[in-house]
Amino acid sequence: MATLRQRFTSALVLTFVSSSMAFVAVPQPANAAAALPSIMITEMIPNAKNVKPPGATANYDEAYEMIELYNNSGQNVKLGDLQIIIRDGFTDKDKVNTPWNWGSDASNVIPPSGIMIVWIKQEKNPFSFDDFYKFYKEKNPDLKAEQIAVASGMGLVNTGKRTVIVAKADGTRISSASYEGSTTETVDDRAIQFAYPTDGSIDMRKIDSGKDSLSTPGKLSAQQVPPAPAKTVPNDKPADKTDAKPSLNAVEIAAKLGMLTGDGNGVTPEYLAKTPTRIQAAVMYLRLKGLEVEAAKFTDEDNFSDASSASWAIPILAYVKAHPELGMEGVGDNRFDPNTVISAQAYYKMMLEALGYKYGTDFSWEQTFDFAASIGLGKAASEVDFTMSELATATLEALMTKVKGSDKTLAQMLVEQKAISADVAKSIGLN
Repeated sequence: MATLRQRFTSALVLTFVSSSMAFVAVPQPANAAAALPSIMITEMIPNAKNVKPPGATANYDEAYEMIELYNNSGQNVKLGDLQIIIRDGFTDKDKVNTPWNWGSDASNVIPPSGIMIVWIKQEKNPFSFDDFYKFYKEKNPDLKAEQIAVASGMGLVNTGKRTVIVAKADGTRISSASYEGSTTETVDDRAIQFAYPTDGSIDMRKIDSGKDSLSTPGKLSAQQVPPAPAKTVPNDKPADKTDAKPSLNAVEIAAKLGMLTGDGNGVTPEYLAKTPTRIQAAVMYLRLKGLEVEAAKFTDEDNFSDASSASWAIPILAYVKAHPELGMEGVGDNRFDPNTVISAQAYYKMMLEALGYKYGTDFSWEQTFDFAASIGLGKAASEVDFTMSELATATLEALMTKVKGSDKTLAQMLVEQKAISADVAKSIGLN
């Protein structure tokens, strides 16, 4: 394998014939991405835990109320460019309270696809930032201090109908999330979880609440965020070029890497809607391992018995069979079944293995989605209608994820192996 890993140079620029793999964007209607809120509310805890301060004789009520914000745009967003407002009801006729005050945290930034936990701290709250951070870090050990901001203002009341609104500085609403105080929804120290809207509105969809809805600060499930980010910025101004990351979509990234080929008619809507096959997924996996060219030139005659059913991929199938350590097993009886469609679960299994995780040791088949989510993968984690587009989303996630036992992403590893140009990777935000 040491020899194989050295042969990366042209692995990501080989294009295939019409049946080859393509790295594609998520198929949304032309205005879908723009219609999605650029800042989303993904979690809130209106009934925060009552905690006893050091030296006190009684608990302090609602010590750690918070909301979680997700940046669905391709730009850095400053908190000072946002307003958080509590409305006393579900309709526009209801009272709207004074926006939260960011104080010294107004300059804090939520990066693209980043998360910010906002602690709504009341004036007499005796607890410190470190107390809050320690409390929520116990719920998510990966939570970073820079993912937390503090604001003051009206708290998340536990009674009646309430709506939390995110707006631009000029008052234009970006997103909203509603809840109703009750013994079943606003349960002590339990989260209300929200997902992106699918009806063209700015209203987040409530997906979980109650006694079994645990808080996951700084960690989102696959169903909470859309497959592709919106490209709007709350203040409609470009972010500072010194710290902004590129906001290219999957199509642009694929073109930069030389991976976007489509079929004989190009990357059409029809092509985007196709379900990838096992051999197509295997090709993408080899690309992520930097072994695509090696496999395409493989000449061993020992092969799967059904290799001829994907004649263009005969060398690749022989290569896969000769290297079982890659984890791409056949289906039994010396067959690979190359033209059968692949599920999201099977593809995420392959992405986890590309990142260095061992199937059967680090995770089981049943744990695939949960384990993927634990390391930040899962935007395409659906077993229904898994398309070329969703495969591209999952692949990009893998490129941007750290390899097991390393502080470098898979993309950065490929740059080190000269499979990806360092300049190209930097220009598209992968390095």
